[in-house]
Amino acid sequence: MRWFFVVLGLFLVVFWIRAHYFVVVSSSMEPTLLIGDFVFGIGKRYRVGDILVVEREGVHIVKRLAKINSEGRLILRGDNIGNSFDSRFFGAVSARTVRGKVHWLLWSIGPKVNSNVHEFGLAIARRDIKTLLKQELCFRTGRWFRSIA
Repeated sequence: MRWFFVVLGLFLVVFWIRAHYFVVVSSSMEPTLLIGDFVFGIGKRYRVGDILVVEREGVHIVKRLAKINSEGRLILRGDNIGNSFDSRFFGAVSARTVRGKVHWLLWSIGPKVNSNVHEFGLAIARRDIKTLLKQELCFRTGRWFRSIA
């Protein structure tokens, strides 16, 4: 059992150097990803259907790759099509903006009261610690360490 933790630790160190984690701040990927999900993004090899983290105007967004058009630009869509600001509004994005393909949902936190979920997402996006500390949060343990890829 001890070796398992040693190998796991080495695996995490090796991949943590080349990988990044991101926090989902909108409901555009529900039900796949919820506001407050911490996801693990690594690598830039992807195909249609994969969930990507893309940098757009200095902000990281998490969307599904819907299509690669003839110019090599990426068409992105949210899973929650009725509540997603995606390529239908801002157009195709350059492949250079991809920060990683989402492989794992690491852990998930959220407000105990669902009516505060959008306020919670805005506070995460703005890094508003004061607002986050005011909310009563819970860990969504049933969502921890899930494979997305």
